Amino acid sequence: ASFTYYPEYPMVGGLIEFDASSSSGNIDNYAWDFGDGVRDYGKEVEHIFVEPKVHSVTLDVSNNNGQTDTTIQDVNLTLLNGDLLFWRSQASVVPGHWTHVGIYNKASNMVIEARAFPQNKVDVYPLSDWFFDRVTYAEVRRVNTLQYIRDAAVEFNASQVGCPFDFLSLIFDRKQIGDELLWLSDMWYCSELVWASYLKASGGEINLDPDDKGAVSPDEINNSNHTDFIGAHMENEPWTFFPIWLFIDELQGFLNDIGEDFDEALDIAWVLALSPVDLEITDPEGLVLNKSGSEILWAFYKEYDIDEDGDTDDLLAIPYPKTGQYS
Repeated sequence: ASFTYYPEYPMVGGLIEFDASSSSGNIDNYAWDFGDGVRDYGKEVEHIFVEPKVHSVTLDVSNNNGQTDTTIQDVNLTLLNGDLLFWRSQASVVPGHWTHVGIYNKASNMVIEARAFPQNKVDVYPLSDWFFDRVTYAEVRRVNTLQYIRDAAVEFNASQVGCPFDFLSLIFDRKQIGDELLWLSDMWYCSELVWASYLKASGGEINLDPDDKGAVSPDEINNSNHTDFIGAHMENEPWTFFPIWLFIDELQGFLNDIGEDFDEALDIAWVLALSPVDLEITDPEGLVLNKSGSEILWAFYKEYDIDEDGDTDDLLAIPYPKTGQYS
């Protein structure tokens, strides 16, 4: 009896493929026991584990002559307090871009996250929200520091539960005065809160923003040299880019020209279309934004080949969106 499983480094809640093709002999039956009350049969099977721990998987093989053999392998899906969970979906607006990150709280087996939906605030969500196939692509990374710092990061993160979600505090005023870390407000978007939690917990030593330019994306935290890959359920070779950041400097300069600043927690609506079509947006007052120009104050329209397929794609931004329906 012998088996392999894929992915080699799985993540709890991910679909794991088990393959007993490496077993030898004239085998007629393959029986699997996953140690969580589930059994299955066949040379190739799939399974999802829902508890973040080490699972012992048993394979029994037999033939019609009554000969049997057994092998056992451990699948380590352990999560530590303070581990970082990332996700993106197949429908992510930017393919391959990590769109969300949260911090695992081991005591509650929950994830603390700043989410726009459904609560529009920092809250605690079940680990199962990260499971396949609700989330097709997910990854867990571990900040390479001492456990007491991870614990402190979780503690700070938890202290922010109930604070409002605010995506366009993207450019915010963060300062360090001695050992004291200061923020202008208690409004967070997902990766900003994770960044702040580890910066606070480490006394400024762990900065998960590689370029340290103010805004920090889930991609940047994922790519930080402070985090180590632990496991995932995702495509084989994730490719990442974050083209929206191309517009941040341009938008900041534009807002400076009109006397506005990101430090005032600007609200903004983004529309991204990965398609070679031209878009037109009509706001609740009937004003129009398209590639020819804008009747909507301060809105803009840009074209880039974001997904590198040879066709230009369209990105639109509307600062201070109005209450009501856009079409």
